[in-house]
Amino acid sequence: RVAGRWRAVDWSPVEAGEEEQPHGATSCTAPEQHVVVGSWNWGSHVEMVEDASRPGFFVADVPLTQEGVSEFAILRNGNWHEAFYPADASRWQATGESAHADAALVLGPGDSGGRLWRLQAPAGTVVRMELERRREGDLEYRSLKWRLLRSEALREASLPQVLGHSAV
Repeated sequence: RVAGRWRAVDWSPVEAGEEEQPHGATSCTAPEQHVVVGSWNWGSHVEMVEDASRPGFFVADVPLTQEGVSEFAILRNGNWHEAFYPADASRWQATGESAHADAALVLGPGDSGGRLWRLQAPAGTVVRMELERRREGDLEYRSLKWRLLRSEALREASLPQVLGHSAV
């Protein structure tokens, strides 16, 4: 209802156990999806697959198509406003065979403010990314790991395209 100069809102408390949806709203029961986006593929999404035997554990094998340092983020539902990102990007440049970030260093989901993880590996390296999100009571445990799996020969079709020309 509208009353007087200012708008008024009528409301009534909802008892525990009642689920009242606003007019036109629907209940969303779709599972969350997570994707890896990185500089090696110009921000294209690589879907992470949830391990059926470990709920909340997501994995993606990502082929790197550029030489040197790459930057990446993990996005929930493909949304940059729901990113998982490092607490301090300057500390997360990994050049070894693997890296691990625990819950204290994995922030999100939220706006990353430009903070991205960095890794360095030769072009053609396939990297396994593992994101774990687990609830324990009111707390959420978050972990991100990545490790170098293998090297593969790059195919021209897998390289980023720039203005219709191959990046070879």
